[in-house]
Amino acid sequence: MQRPDPIDNAERQRRHVRRKQETHSRLQCWISNRHMEKLSQLGVALEDSQASLIEQAIDLLYHEELEREA
Repeated sequence: MQRPDPIDNAERQRRHVRRKQETHSRLQCWISNRHMEKLSQLGVALEDSQASLIEQAIDLLYHEELEREA
């Protein structure tokens, strides 16, 4: 079994980070375009653990919408 070239690994990691950054940017735009007012109201009333659950739910909704658009 061959070990991957370290340069290939580094490039793969850079691409992975870039994709995550792009996804994060799209998620922020999606949230701000559709749900910013509701989220700010929720954020005032929620504790940190509850806010984390809301963020996870938003992420799932976003990915579902991406799948529908594809």
